[in-house]
Amino acid sequence: MPDGSGQEDDVPLHIVPLTAGTASLGCWGSVVLSGGSPAILRLARSEDLELPLDVDADITAGVLLLNDELGRLLYLPYAGDSVVSYDLERGEDLFPAIHLRRDADHGMRTAEVRIAPGLGVVHLTEVTLMLFTEECALAWRRDDNFAGWSIEEITHQELVLMAGDWSGREERQTRSLEDGRRTQ
Repeated sequence: MPDGSGQEDDVPLHIVPLTAGTASLGCWGSVVLSGGSPAILRLARSEDLELPLDVDADITAGVLLLNDELGRLLYLPYAGDSVVSYDLERGEDLFPAIHLRRDADHGMRTAEVRIAPGLGVVHLTEVTLMLFTEECALAWRRDDNFAGWSIEEITHQELVLMAGDWSGREERQTRSLEDGRRTQ
C-alpha cells in the first residue's frame, strides 16, 4: 500500500514540494510564487503561464503532482475551488479548469489526496470524489456528501471510504475505480 507521498519508484506521479515560494519541476521548469501577483509556471520549453487567482490563493495548501515522463502537472486544491492541469512541453492547459462545488464555510472544507500506483491519484473533498489518471487527465468524478469520509484503502478494482464518529462507530462504503459508483 502506498504511503501517499507519491515517492514510490514505479509511480510516474510525484508530489512536488513547494518551499520558499518555489517548486522545482525538474527539466520542465518551476512554479514561482510572487507575492503580489498570481503564481507563475516558469517553463523551460515554452512560454510562462500565470496560474488562475483561485489556484494561487490555495496553492500552498493544495497538492502539486508531476508526471515527469510526460511533462504534465496536476494541481489538486485543499480548500480551493479549482483543479487545473498543464502540458508543460506545450505550455497549455490539459483541460479547462474543473470548478468544484465546495462548502460555503471554508473551515468545513477538507481534502485528501492518495496516489494509487498503476491508476493515478484519488482526490476526495467534502462534496467530490475524483480519479485522475497517471497522465493527469480526469477519469471520473462523483459529487455527493462526503463530509466526514476519508480514504481507507485503494485496490486495483475498488476504493474503500470510512467515516467514524466520537462514539467509535465506523461506517464504510466501497466504490468502483472504474467509474466511482458505489458498490456497497
